[in-house]
Amino acid sequence: MKKFIATTVLLLILFLVALLIGYYTTDKVVNSISYDVADDRIMFIDSFPETEEAIVIGSVLKMVSSESFIYLLDQNRSIIHQFDLNGNYVNQISSVGPGPGELRQPLSISFDSGLLYTFEQSKMQVQAFEESGEYVDVYLFQGAYEDITVLNNSVWFTNYYFPGLPNFADMPESDNQPIYTVYDIASGSLSAAGNYPELMHDRDKIGTVRTAKYDDDIYALLRRIYEINVYDSGTGELERTIQLQGGMFNDLRSAVQEDYEDLQLPLMNVVVNRFGIFIPAYGEELTVYGFDFDGHLKTSISFSNHYETEYDDRYIRHIHIKELDNSNRLRFYLKVYSDFPRVLIFDKEISPL
Repeated sequence: MKKFIATTVLLLILFLVALLIGYYTTDKVVNSISYDVADDRIMFIDSFPETEEAIVIGSVLKMVSSESFIYLLDQNRSIIHQFDLNGNYVNQISSVGPGPGELRQPLSISFDSGLLYTFEQSKMQVQAFEESGEYVDVYLFQGAYEDITVLNNSVWFTNYYFPGLPNFADMPESDNQPIYTVYDIASGSLSAAGNYPELMHDRDKIGTVRTAKYDDDIYALLRRIYEINVYDSGTGELERTIQLQGGMFNDLRSAVQEDYEDLQLPLMNVVVNRFGIFIPAYGEELTVYGFDFDGHLKTSISFSNHYETEYDDRYIRHIHIKELDNSNRLRFYLKVYSDFPRVLIFDKEISPL
């Protein structure tokens, strides 16, 4: 009898240990939030109510922020709209034209160390502005780029991956195509950083890179292979690679390895802060996925409830996230695809992932 009891207790202990091991080693979404508009204070950026005739924003290509303001890049109208963090209109930065302080079809903006930077491929230049909109300087360049991120007085240009673009089909393929061209503003020197991984050398797997910055690091989201490369902004050296994993992302990564093109989840951009890594997906729902710094999926935040009766097309095209008051409160800015440009703004209490 004693032997039977001892054996039973031992088996029970082994069973509990196995459960614990499975719990801590399985990728889990630990916090799934489905938002109801009735429960939150939702704000919108649609137009400028202060003007005699409301001027509707032409487009929202990218959003960045300073301590006090949010900036919206309006590519169609070639201007930058400045709002306070609550979505109230403040100022229009720049005007259309070829001269200093004027813009023509800007592709990107970035904010760093008190200055707003604009990128114009058509004029091959980066311009710098004060927060007030006052023109500061211009930096000329050569090459074909699609985005900029400015960090620690350096401009990180995202290179086009030439073999994947029909416009550049005659250019020779390279096994060492750099992801970035880095321009040091102080010295004027140029350097290369990062290489496209082998999985992206195949033209069928080429997708654009989206870039975020956090502390002194550059985060390169390789959208089609569900990885993030982290680079030191001072040296340009690769520090580590983060593989997005957990939930559907395990299957997505396997599909890439097996060359299975039907299973894809287009990722729009990436935001990194002390809470973790946030990535919106272009799909049937308005969803932002949150990962810890090891790439494990920890939260999925859905906002589809707000649009399911108002619009048929409900896609997040771009997000920006602002930390508020050194607390656990984040303010989300979502550029939502619809019949006209609209930015959805809301606050969310969240713990570090």
